[in-house]
Amino acid sequence: MTLGQEEWRSHCLEASSAQNPAYRWALHFFEYALTMNDALIIQQPASAAQQLFMLFYGADAAPLLLLPLASRVAIAFPNALVVVCETPEQVPEFEQTVRHWQQISALSASQTALIGFSQGANMALAASQSVPVLAGRIVSHSGRFATLPLHIHTEITLHIIHGKVDAVMPYGECIEAAEHLKALGVDFTADIIPFVGHEMTDETMDLMIKNLQTHLPKRLWDAAMQAAATSA
Repeated sequence: MTLGQEEWRSHCLEASSAQNPAYRWALHFFEYALTMNDALIIQQPASAAQQLFMLFYGADAAPLLLLPLASRVAIAFPNALVVVCETPEQVPEFEQTVRHWQQISALSASQTALIGFSQGANMALAASQSVPVLAGRIVSHSGRFATLPLHIHTEITLHIIHGKVDAVMPYGECIEAAEHLKALGVDFTADIIPFVGHEMTDETMDLMIKNLQTHLPKRLWDAAMQAAATSA
């Protein structure tokens, strides 16, 4: 699904009229958004981008759903290329979409973050099994693994967020996944948010940004500890 600029601008104006600060910020970023290959370019730095953030929305949803989150990402990471994409239905097509934007931006997997909601989150989690590694950060909101992984590369950090009253994808699967990932020694965070259903809220979006900005990847911490032990 691709929205034309006029339709997208109309959505932004309508949302902005609701006096929602996040949507008003989004209008600032999206009024001149570009469309390319079934994606919306939300932010494109004047100079070479330093990071690539790809946001994927769920089945039967519209890009407007990710508008408040995309605005937060753009504000938090002003030197990043930020795009909102329709979620491909198959993993190979998902991988192809991500590598397409990595090629356009001349950015590597370690400079790429995938953020998915619902079906978009499911596909992002599935991409944690891609070889070679597809992205250094994967954020799942209201998503789940189709099959719990046997291994996740140490270059990948997962951030999992789930509403406790999600009636579409019960939060118990998130707990099961977290216990499994811990047993594997995976670098991840997992947060269950009370009173939140199958939806994004200001609380969950702010938590996503916080995790992306402040979480120190486990591999870097382990390297620092090893270096300290060696020099002791």
